[in-house]
Amino acid sequence: MSDFHLHDSRAWAQDIVLSAMCADIERRRADAGVIDFVLATGDLAYAGKADEYALAAAFFEEVTRVAGVARERIFCIPGNHDVERDRQRTCFSGARYVLQSQNDIDSFLGSPEELETLLQRQANFRRFQETYFSRQEKKWTHDGLGYVSAIVVEDISIAIVGINTAWLSEGGSSDHGKLLAGERQVIDALSIAGEADANLVIAMGHHPFHLLNEFDRRPVQRRIEEVCHFYHCGHLHDPESHHVVHSGTHCLTIAAGSSFESRHAHNAYSIISLDVMQARQTVKTIQYKPTDGAFSYENNKQSTFVINAVRPYSLDELARAIAKFCTPLASLAHYLSALLIEAQAEMPIAVGNGHVFGTLDFLLGQAHGDLKAATVAFMAIRNPLRLFGGQMILDDFFARYGAAVERYGILLNELCTTDPGLRQKLGEREAEMRVLAGVEPLQPFAHSLALLQDLATYQDWESLRAQAERLLDSPERTVAIEAQRMLALCLRQSTEATEKFRAIELYNEITADELAAAADFAALASLQADAEDHEAAKKAVLTGMNRFPEAVEGFAAVGQKIVEATGDRAFRDKLSAKRAERRTA
Repeated sequence: MSDFHLHDSRAWAQDIVLSAMCADIERRRADAGVIDFVLATGDLAYAGKADEYALAAAFFEEVTRVAGVARERIFCIPGNHDVERDRQRTCFSGARYVLQSQNDIDSFLGSPEELETLLQRQANFRRFQETYFSRQEKKWTHDGLGYVSAIVVEDISIAIVGINTAWLSEGGSSDHGKLLAGERQVIDALSIAGEADANLVIAMGHHPFHLLNEFDRRPVQRRIEEVCHFYHCGHLHDPESHHVVHSGTHCLTIAAGSSFESRHAHNAYSIISLDVMQARQTVKTIQYKPTDGAFSYENNKQSTFVINAVRPYSLDELARAIAKFCTPLASLAHYLSALLIEAQAEMPIAVGNGHVFGTLDFLLGQAHGDLKAATVAFMAIRNPLRLFGGQMILDDFFARYGAAVERYGILLNELCTTDPGLRQKLGEREAEMRVLAGVEPLQPFAHSLALLQDLATYQDWESLRAQAERLLDSPERTVAIEAQRMLALCLRQSTEATEKFRAIELYNEITADELAAAADFAALASLQADAEDHEAAKKAVLTGMNRFPEAVEGFAAVGQKIVEATGDRAFRDKLSAKRAERRTA
């Protein structure tokens, strides 16, 4: 929940809305069971005044009653409305003017005296947090801005990371693009969270990332999204959620919406449910319907999630346990193990009459079928595998969860009988994983090139385009160039002029790279000729001939079509001269 804006002058309207919200929480708790903890992502008060936090204390007392959650399990952080904007105005203005780089922020946050002066603007919030939540265990960052609380819910260790994004805020549009969290605060908080050996890391800050100053946003967002499973925020007053993936780590950003904006607004709060064993997370957004005077509108979003492994099993010990559990899977045991511990990121996906290899996210976008269902069930046991790592004997683990592994492995073996190409590819991956057992895992892009080439061979343009767009920003340069090439190939199939033009742009980028191939120049020339940009097409042909003399005859064929379209004899003579040079070379 977020953005309560508690104030005496609005008490009547607030009581109507927040009482309706508490009644809804109580009803849902009675229907669904236990609520484990509560996150309140800022703007508890309206103007950061002391009397407003007395209202906050009364509100949270009601929350503890209806949710069945102790004070120690309610975690909050400040928002811009928790700032007394009429205090330390000169200090605030000076800090906003001076702090223009990470070096500036590092120096400022490392100066307790200067920072404490500025933080007087949040003094009432900080006093409320220290007194009302006095029994809550927190480890604070060195600058005193952020904190980490470690809790355990049903054997799952969770680190709650509170990030103060409001320490340089004043509210309104003047904050947009000028707020600072400080990479220093975030690094410190995530370091403390790392010491907790948590299965789940949940971060929260009042402001969404895009409102931070750009030089601060990039490192702060990257660090949080690389480590955390969730980032909860408020401020926007409209609930929303979206996923970001970094190197196999999924971070779900959830904006809670405003718990109270007015009696006539669609006020909101969210309930997040995690099914660890099925690797599913559900975000249930509940909104206030003014005409009903109740929180009666509900929207659900589901997605997959993976917890952290505190004491992971090794690739080899997991493979030996799979082979022992189900002997027919021995020939795939290392590959299956690599999928479960994410040393291997790509799995078979049915395409036409054959199979290509792609990521789980790519698979989830495909049509339903037996292979997809078996793969999803198999990958779901990653969470219990991570949860029980080092605590449960693997024989016992597979006795409990091994059915999904057996079904998936047996299905792969059956598919190999009708698709020899699949058998060969699985064999190659199994061999790689046997070699790499106990060594650093392959990067997720290891087989991305093969996937793109397979999709192109099957002429599955829709899937090829989706996969190519996903890989455009690959950290592996070879993969990124191939993704550009394949995306351009897909766009060439279109009848839309705008997509043909985009294909030309892509080929221009590719041909400027040292990884370009002769076929790239030929494709560029053909597209430019079709677009009647004959001068550019001639240049592409001649440049390709100079760079790839072994492909002169192919370029000559493309050039001849340009000659036929333009009647350009001088260009024809240049083509003939290039061919003659090649013959005498």
